[in-house]
Amino acid sequence: MLRLGLVSRNRRHFWSLLALASHSTGKAVAWAISQAIKGEHLIRFTNEELLPRLRAAIAEVDAAAPASPNRWLPSGEGRWPSFRMCGRKG
Repeated sequence: MLRLGLVSRNRRHFWSLLALASHSTGKAVAWAISQAIKGEHLIRFTNEELLPRLRAAIAEVDAAAPASPNRWLPSGEGRWPSFRMCGRKG
């Protein structure tokens, strides 16, 4: 909690939440502190674990993808196929 209230980039949000909770019951203060700790944990987990994994997975997919002028279009076409090309009237 010391890290969260004094060192964290989100300390302003922590103290404003605690100030709002302090005007209520003691249970609200305990709830606010527990939610702040959970939130800080989720932010750190996302930054330290999930984002590096996602970046690595995206790099792996990009490395395995064939080179095409527009990587989002199928088979490197310059535009999406029309409905006529798909066998539909249009």
